[in-house]
Amino acid sequence: MMNILLIGLGGACGAITRYLLTMALSPLGQSFPKGTLIWGTLLVNALGCFLAGIAMSLKMKHPEMNPLWLNGIMFGFLGALTTFSTFTSDNFKLFAENQNGLLFTNIAMNLVTCFSLLAVGYYFTNYLIQKS
Repeated sequence: MMNILLIGLGGACGAITRYLLTMALSPLGQSFPKGTLIWGTLLVNALGCFLAGIAMSLKMKHPEMNPLWLNGIMFGFLGALTTFSTFTSDNFKLFAENQNGLLFTNIAMNLVTCFSLLAVGYYFTNYLIQKS
C-alpha cells in the first residue's frame, strides 16, 4: 500500500512540475515561423532523463536503498514528468502542418538531448559516489 501511495504522490508532483515548466516555456516556441518547436516537452523529457540517470546510478551503486522511494521517484515523479505521448503528438502536429524541418529538428533534439542527459546524470552520480 505504501508503494502505491508514494507512486501516486510522486506522480502528482511530477504532473504539476511538468505543467508549470511547460507553461513557463510556451512563449519560447513562438520565435519559429509558421510552427513551433515545443521547448516545454523537450525540457521535461530532458530533465526527466537526467534525473533518471541519477536514480539509476544510485540504485545500482546502493542496492540497499529503499525500493519504495525509488518507485515513487521513477514510476511516480518521472513517469508523470516525462511524456512520450506528448512528444509524439507534437511531432504529428508538425508533420500535419508540413513543417518537416521543425519535425526533424524536434525529433533529433529530443533524442540526442535526452540520451545525453541520462548518461550525464548516471556518470556524474557514479563519480560523486566514488569520490565520497
